[in-house]
This record gives sequence, structure tokens and C-alpha cells, in this order.
Amino acid sequence: MTRTWHISSVTDAARARIATARLATAHGVSPTERARLVTALTAQLRQCLTKGGTWLLSARAAATPPAGSRFLVEVTSATQRPGEFRQPWRLTVGCAQEAELPDSGHVGDDPVTLAEALFGADEDAALLLEKLDEQEALVAFHREELHQTNPGAEVAGGEAPARPA
Repeated sequence: MTRTWHISSVTDAARARIATARLATAHGVSPTERARLVTALTAQLRQCLTKGGTWLLSARAAATPPAGSRFLVEVTSATQRPGEFRQPWRLTVGCAQEAELPDSGHVGDDPVTLAEALFGADEDAALLLEKLDEQEALVAFHREELHQTNPGAEVAGGEAPARPA
């Protein structure tokens, strides 16, 4: 099932972004891929709002053998003039399932729903930051290891020390 939202304001875009993130979560999109998806979608929606008009955001999960299930997002213009063609923006990420879901596409104005969405986005960002910290620590460890085993080796971000002639 495809979910579609009409977007012509920042509020519409925020609601659609929240609903898309929830659908991605429900379909088993990993936190890292979900953060990438939502970040790219937010940037695209900002561009759309700058251009003006009404936009359509569609999201759905689909089986794509042999790759497994994919979560697909597309943004298209709903207000094209005759003879005008705007290329749709699309993004696809892997997901765990294609299962049909109860209607979770509507996001109201109530503060609880909006707060939950905000905290959900913060949880995804926290997971990404943890992964980044782990990778930075690993790079520092390997940089130090390389320096100790081969002091003359060039290390990223610096130059190798000069050797006596």
C-alpha cells in the first residue's frame, strides 16, 4: 500500500516527514538508513517549499527479489503546468518487511505525537553519533598503531617526519 501526502506548507512537510519516519520504522528500516532517508527527504522538501506549489510525497514498501524488501519514497510536483516536466525525486532503502500496516499515515497536531516524533529522531541521531564515536576511536587506535610500527609512515592529516640524509 502506498501512502501519499500533499505538501504545500512547512507544517504539511513536517507531518509527512514524521509519518514517513514512522512507516520506515514499522517496516524495519535500520536506524542508520532511516536517519539518512529522513535527512535527505527533509532537504528535498525544503527545496520543494522554496519552489512553491503543491508537492506529493509517496512512501511504500515493496518486495524486490532477490534483494529483499525495499522502502521507497518519492516526491513529485502536483502543480505542473502543461508541457512542463519535473523529474521526481526518489530514494530507496532496504527494509525488513513488506507487510501491510494499519493506517499510521496521519499525524495530527497534538503535542504528544509531535514530541514522540522529535524524540524518535533524536534516538536515531544518538545511534549515529555512537557509531561515529566508535569509528573515530578505531581510526585513532589504528593511526597510533601505524605510527608505533612505522614511525616514518604518512598519517592522514599530517606529514611524515623528515628523515636524516
